Amino acid sequence: MALLAGAQAAFILYSRRHDWFFLDDFLDFIVAHIAGLNWSLLGHDLFGQFSPGYRLVDWLFVDVTGLHYTIVRLFDIGCIAGATLMLAIIARAWRVALPVALPVLAFVAFSPIFQTTYQWFASALLVLPGMVFGTAIIACMAVRGPVGCRRRAAGAVLYMLGLCFYAKLLFLPVLLAGARLFCARDQGLEFPAALRRLAWDLGLFVPVALIYAAIVVGGHYTSGVPPHSVMPVLRFIGIGFAQGLAANLFGFDPASAPLRLLAMALILLPVAASIAINRFTAWLWAGFAASFVLGMAAVAWGRVVMFGPDIAAIARYHAETAVFYLACVLIAVGVCGARFSLRLPVQPLALSAILSGALACALMGAALRVPLVCAEDDGRIRAYVTAFSASLQAAGSAAVKDDALPDWVMPAWMFPLNRQRLLAGILGSPARFADQGLVIDGQGRLVGR
Repeated sequence: MALLAGAQAAFILYSRRHDWFFLDDFLDFIVAHIAGLNWSLLGHDLFGQFSPGYRLVDWLFVDVTGLHYTIVRLFDIGCIAGATLMLAIIARAWRVALPVALPVLAFVAFSPIFQTTYQWFASALLVLPGMVFGTAIIACMAVRGPVGCRRRAAGAVLYMLGLCFYAKLLFLPVLLAGARLFCARDQGLEFPAALRRLAWDLGLFVPVALIYAAIVVGGHYTSGVPPHSVMPVLRFIGIGFAQGLAANLFGFDPASAPLRLLAMALILLPVAASIAINRFTAWLWAGFAASFVLGMAAVAWGRVVMFGPDIAAIARYHAETAVFYLACVLIAVGVCGARFSLRLPVQPLALSAILSGALACALMGAALRVPLVCAEDDGRIRAYVTAFSASLQAAGSAAVKDDALPDWVMPAWMFPLNRQRLLAGILGSPARFADQGLVIDGQGRLVGR
């Protein structure tokens, strides 16, 4: 695990060496700086989501640590390492042999599906904490026997914390329901008894979900235009599975139909194999499928009309789903291995390490080929902000004219927050702005009056 964590960290640092803050990052930082740390900030609408944890971290960046991108890289490394550790705990709980678990952990560490999530801090801050909390909940609740009171309470607290970042976690109890029904039925409980155990296991999750839903509905946290029919939503879900989840998980080109089919076959292979070996695993996979469909439908409800169904192919919409899928794979492998009393000797470990290393290299190569939508703009924005900061220092106590920022830094739709004085505020500059004064041009340079 230590070697894997080190390789993860090195890869993230290398692949993100040119990244910087981008578009929505500045908008969120300005909102946090203007509001300060209060309930108004924590409840501020985030494109239709209630995400107080997200808003809190933005405030910490602006008013405590400052805008240092090294902290962002460390944040990403910590989140992906945490998710990998949770999957390792799941593998151990279900007695998955290390040679079998290594390739699965390699996917979590290096899959290209995370690359577009890393590159944009606003996306990473939304998805990665939800991914870590989600895998921690699965590790806490998806156990072979009954779930004790401590695990139930811990799972509900983790669920509440996860919802503070990512609204899609609202549907995670559906996956947990499938996992708990699977465990109960596999232990020989009849269906009514399994349902009673399920109600006990997930009883604390229900009030948390209802309170969150009430806050979202009562606070009018809505974004976008709802679709007029179900067909765009169904297409959104289909594209999300075939291109967004399956193709991106393996690093295949989502535009290639043969590669999409291969990716879907590889995704469905563990599902079909585990159900053939142990029919009760169908409950586990039904829970995963239902949580995926509900999560994608919720995203489609606000975005499919504005952006079209093809945006479902964007990998960052599926990062946490990929990790949840791999968690289900580990559980299925564990129970199927127990059914056949599989006990692998130590000898395959070296071979598995070699194969996992080759898989990791292939995944890293695919990840580095992922087109980064904001890579070029990152460099321009970083150069602009660097020059802008130097110009503010050069201006000294003289007044600076408060012009609009260039559209490629903060577009016009962000008005009235796309002002130079607000950018100076989040950079911690004491510069004085006025209607007339020294002018900073579109490259961040001080050009006089």
